[in-house]
Amino acid sequence: MGPRGASRRRAQPNWPPYAVSVLPALLAWVALFLPFQFALPVLVAGVAGLLAYDLWTVRRGIAPTWYGVLRIQITAAVMLLLTVAWLWL
Repeated sequence: MGPRGASRRRAQPNWPPYAVSVLPALLAWVALFLPFQFALPVLVAGVAGLLAYDLWTVRRGIAPTWYGVLRIQITAAVMLLLTVAWLWL
């Protein structure tokens, strides 16, 4: 089929990655209005949740394998620093 047949195909929804990319910013705004003793654990949970999503995309083949390794290292560092800051309050 020509171009007319291609336009009849049902497009796959591609909004979930965009929705997930906005969640960290929304969570950070919520954490801004919380006291530190609550904000830092919320941020740690958000970073951990985003890591879970990113590893899910790696397992499904949406993201490359190296991204999962890099994401684990960066997330571990961020979670460690946020936890240390929370313990020092």
